[in-house]
Amino acid sequence: EIARLIEPAKALPTIDANQEVLKVIHTRKREMIEKECAGLIEFIEPKHGLAAVGGHANIKSELLTIAKNLKAGETTLTPMGLLAVGPMGSGKTFVIKAFLKEAGLSAVALKNFRSKWVGSTEANLERVLATVKAMGPIAVIIDEGDRSFGSGSGDESDGGTGSRIIARLKEFMSETENRGQVLFVMMTNRPDKLDSDIKRPGRLDRKIPFFYCDSTPERVQVLQAVLARYGETCSASAEALAAVCDTLVGYSNADLEALALLAVELARNQNRPLDEQVLQQAAQDFMPPQEQDMIEFMELLAVSETSRRSLLPKRYCDMSLVDIQSRLLSARR
Repeated sequence: EIARLIEPAKALPTIDANQEVLKVIHTRKREMIEKECAGLIEFIEPKHGLAAVGGHANIKSELLTIAKNLKAGETTLTPMGLLAVGPMGSGKTFVIKAFLKEAGLSAVALKNFRSKWVGSTEANLERVLATVKAMGPIAVIIDEGDRSFGSGSGDESDGGTGSRIIARLKEFMSETENRGQVLFVMMTNRPDKLDSDIKRPGRLDRKIPFFYCDSTPERVQVLQAVLARYGETCSASAEALAAVCDTLVGYSNADLEALALLAVELARNQNRPLDEQVLQQAAQDFMPPQEQDMIEFMELLAVSETSRRSLLPKRYCDMSLVDIQSRLLSARR
């Protein structure tokens, strides 16, 4: 409708035909939502697309397909919601934001819409949902979903308000007319704490598992992507990078980013280029978190939750459901 107001005689523009008109629409849509829901939601403005993501080849392919279907208006092939699961530091938030940029979706995160006045919390939620529905296509981001929708999160000490708003959100998420218009995206490393009915098909029907890099080439890709994102030039050869990354088994994407930035800091302090010696010095100096038992548990949770085997790394891809559950129970203990 905004496009018709700008150029009434022209057909609606395609993504490639008129970027300027689309930019105006995007800006105007944001202004309208902010005016309607002042203080209740927060806009998310991703800076990078999926090209800036290192590793995660299977996940990027899956998300690119979803982004393509969203752009083409293929509502039948578009999931109602996405659930990103995996251990901390595996890149869930960054990759999801890159996907939103790739899909060209406006994205909002729910802020604290609770109120001390009776009935105001429910009214605030209804205003947010009505605006989001009217302004589709749009993505609604819920980070740390286990805290918002976890088992027992509907504490009755608030007079049942928490239970009612969660029930209303679940109802809204399952409305089939929202498919392709309102995409809910939830991220968590503890999907076991989520109510089962929030994870069912029709609400969060595409579950995407995230894992740490399995191989040296993947770790090299992540390091190169981090350095490129910060505009840093590395003079180390591909072989030298591989030699450094060969020693970083078990490092998360967040660990690799921290190591890369430490190397940049060391290079600047020593007034020298970012080369193999600096990277090796940073690798020897950096101490990653040591919570191996918890990381294994979160990885197995991601395996058990995934909606497609093809998204799993090789070490889990051929495991039977019985083996997965057996290892999960052992890790839980």
